[in-house]
Amino acid sequence: QGILGVHMVRAIIDAGSIEAARDAIGEILAIAALIGAAGTREARAHGMVPRYGEATPMLSVKGIMPRQADELIARVNDARGPIAVAVINAMDHVVLSGHPQDLASFAVEVGKEHAHQAQLRADKVRGGRVFDPTLEYLDVTLPFHSPLMEPMASRAASIEPASMIARTMCTPRMPCEWPSSARGAAWATS
Repeated sequence: QGILGVHMVRAIIDAGSIEAARDAIGEILAIAALIGAAGTREARAHGMVPRYGEATPMLSVKGIMPRQADELIARVNDARGPIAVAVINAMDHVVLSGHPQDLASFAVEVGKEHAHQAQLRADKVRGGRVFDPTLEYLDVTLPFHSPLMEPMASRAASIEPASMIARTMCTPRMPCEWPSSARGAAWATS
């Protein structure tokens, strides 16, 4: 959605007004619809369901470092596909993407780790704050920014005349890394 907005604003600025950009905005929305259809096709090819109980293909996890997320992802057994750190929103907030069943299994691993750390704290083996991230499934039906969508991104990038828009909107993103100065500032203020 953010990428769509960026391209629409660029079209409006380039055209000089919303009215003058009407055709360009229509083209962007048409490409978005095609990408959505291609993404749905790709998800079906992977046997992905849009929901598994309350689980969806994307999970926001607040109160977890990317390294901790990677460690818990590695504990998920018999995953149907890759679980990816799709976005790093903050130093302790990631968004995961993957099969909803796999993300539900990840949530179970989070619960196990919380219980383990809470017990260590209760037994006075360790102090500090107990690991207790907030999990929220995003209201989506596709695992955006996921390796599962790479074949769709390749196909969508061939859409003319706006292949650059299609490529930008589809390509899985690598998580952003915070500069060391920002990490240090966040650590100092926490």
